[in-house]
Amino acid sequence: MSRRIHGSLILGLFALLAAAAPARADTIAVGAVWFQTDSLGTYDFIEILNLSGDPSDGGYAEPPAYPVYTPLSFENATITYVTEDGTENTVLLGTISPGAWIPDDLYFDPSVEFASIAFSAAIYPATFLVGSQPYQATDITASSLLQNGDGSPLLPFLAYADIDVQADPTGSIPEPRSALLAASALLAGLGARRRKRS
Repeated sequence: MSRRIHGSLILGLFALLAAAAPARADTIAVGAVWFQTDSLGTYDFIEILNLSGDPSDGGYAEPPAYPVYTPLSFENATITYVTEDGTENTVLLGTISPGAWIPDDLYFDPSVEFASIAFSAAIYPATFLVGSQPYQATDITASSLLQNGDGSPLLPFLAYADIDVQADPTGSIPEPRSALLAASALLAGLGARRRKRS
């Protein structure tokens, strides 16, 4: 076999193996966490926005920023906040369905200053529509972090962060077994051809 054909086969093998590698997941915003204050400044609160579900069916998706048309549940949701004095508190929120939520445990005196606010939950279902494209979550954990880079306290209305999930379009997820099977067949063919030449 000529070196040119042999080199082409090796390049083809590497291409097949590269196709078998897992694709990098897309980051998809499914909601937001917002630190706010009431209009009179008498209390601060943390609002959780589950922005999923088809708007034409009463859902809360807001494409293109929040494009998930399947209603998602945030299950086993938690908020962990750290106050400026370093005290860490975790609030168990349970299940959060689409819409805006301000749980009772997330109202605070305006004198309380926050260094960070973190949200975490498992999403259900793990397969959902972004517009009309099916996606599969590569990690069912949805998360958000509100924190100033300079370490200063969070300010109401200015502290806002998306709740993100990692997912892949279901049509683009490669099937590693097929690519590996093809690569194995290519290697076997190369080996047989070499033995035949000897």
